[in-house]
Amino acid sequence: MEHWFASAAIIQNGDFSTLHDIAPQQPLMQLPVDVFLPQQQDWDVIRNEYTVLTLKVLTKFLKVFQGFKAMAKSLTEELRPVSHDISTVHKIIPLPVLAKNEQKYSEVIDILDSYENHIAEIFNSAGKPLTSNSRVHIGGDQLTRKRFSGAKRLRSCATNENETFSHLSPITFEMFHLQMTVLAVFYKLLYKKDSIEPGTLYAEKIKLSRSDANGDDVKNHYDHCKELAVSLIDAYITSAAMHYFGMVSPESEPTLNFPTEMDNTCMTDLEKKEILLKTINDFVDKMVLQKVIMEKFTNQSTCNENSSIPITVCLPDGSKINLLVPVVTSQMKSTHAACPLDLDAVKEYGSCVLELGFLYKSILQNVKIPNRDRFIPIMKYLMCVL
Repeated sequence: MEHWFASAAIIQNGDFSTLHDIAPQQPLMQLPVDVFLPQQQDWDVIRNEYTVLTLKVLTKFLKVFQGFKAMAKSLTEELRPVSHDISTVHKIIPLPVLAKNEQKYSEVIDILDSYENHIAEIFNSAGKPLTSNSRVHIGGDQLTRKRFSGAKRLRSCATNENETFSHLSPITFEMFHLQMTVLAVFYKLLYKKDSIEPGTLYAEKIKLSRSDANGDDVKNHYDHCKELAVSLIDAYITSAAMHYFGMVSPESEPTLNFPTEMDNTCMTDLEKKEILLKTINDFVDKMVLQKVIMEKFTNQSTCNENSSIPITVCLPDGSKINLLVPVVTSQMKSTHAACPLDLDAVKEYGSCVLELGFLYKSILQNVKIPNRDRFIPIMKYLMCVL
């Protein structure tokens, strides 16, 4: 079997020269555990993310919300980073396709050698000197990024800049494998072939005739599994909203938790926006985040020195550090003991769809509208889930 490797040069419109290029920016061993766990400001970002996703779904499926499509579009645009413009299309230049297999480091080195040759040729054609300070950003998916970094380490003792790939920096990654991992978890928890009750993932696959959505092999059927998952997630968001607002059908009027002042013609668009955001925020809190925060993150404060055990870790350079690993305390045990044993299986299934569904759609949205300040809180939450 032949392997081929395709690349493209992208001329970016954004200027990232203001970002720090010194790593790490802080001593990692001195960072407290709370830095890696979602805090209140992180939940505020996640809530806003979920609110935008919810409004986009409701304006599509519920009649009472269809008049807010322009507002949903405006809120989506506000998710863009303010530091640089991502609205304009980048110029993409295809590079020659190489008969190389990126699963072999010897051929990954050949790929990076071809990049160095392209860079030297481009600088020479432009009449600019290629110096030791010249840097060209490269990247790929998460596996490709790892292989590029490994190839650079193999060449770290070379005698000149071209052979050490010093011009190829930084190396960043795209989130394709992360999207696939989260979707695989979604199917692992929810895709059961012996579960054909209405509203389950497998039942919806049969109902919608999505035979190509093989939940047992998400990796090789990603696009089909993604389409089925998104349709199920949107259906659950719509159903949860109908329950929350007291609606008997998508065309009916809300009878609960819906602000009556929205019909006031004297209100400005800004006032309507604030009221609508508060309404959707309350929905997200009540139907999604309240359960997540209560069950998964209410015991963070008990993870202190009194509820931790010290573990000595030997680092690659031979030095040793002591880490405090949290353990279950009596307070945590009593909290879990208070949970009822007779759980509502249908409700728990729906809660799982909403929790993982919102998380998956947030990743999709951040890939489409990348914003570091929004994505870091989601990554913190994601680490706890995975």
